[in-house]
Amino acid sequence: MKAILYSSLIALTAGAAAAQDWSGPYAGIQAGVNNNGSWEHFFTGDTVPFNTGDYDTGSSYGGFAGVNFQSGSLVYGGEIAFTKNDFRFATYPDEGIDNALRVSGRAGYAFGNSLAYAHVGFARTGYMVPDPTYNLTGVAYGVGIDHMFTDKIFGGAAVTFWDVSGPLHGGTVDTEHNWTTIDLRIGYKF
Repeated sequence: MKAILYSSLIALTAGAAAAQDWSGPYAGIQAGVNNNGSWEHFFTGDTVPFNTGDYDTGSSYGGFAGVNFQSGSLVYGGEIAFTKNDFRFATYPDEGIDNALRVSGRAGYAFGNSLAYAHVGFARTGYMVPDPTYNLTGVAYGVGIDHMFTDKIFGGAAVTFWDVSGPLHGGTVDTEHNWTTIDLRIGYKF
């Protein structure tokens, strides 16, 4: 029994020691698709929407930067990401999400040359109507996996769920928007 326990501890320690070093600052670019989106408009103070709808599937592209800290296989840190979006209402093609900013905390597990992580944080988006663009705020959260191809270059994929809201038209209307973004990422670790 002791031999099995010692062998397991040695294997776990060796696995943690073999994990890639993800610590330090990084930056990169991302491109993806926005889908599964919906929106609702409410008269301020009401709980029943007067108008609802879905988004057409759209694309996004942008950049990200962050810093990781690592303790054994545990990796944690923060990231900021900005994307330009082509994500419009199905019924009103002149309206939609124009841009999105995400500031997130991240925590993950490093194994081999890969890092699986979850993120959650503040979201701000530009909701575009023909004129003007309104700022909506809320939360963005999701999961991802990155793989280190060299000591400095990594790539991966992430899924982010967005939930933002805010006032429109001088505060007479409140709006809520939800959608999912699937991104491919490539980055450089400094």
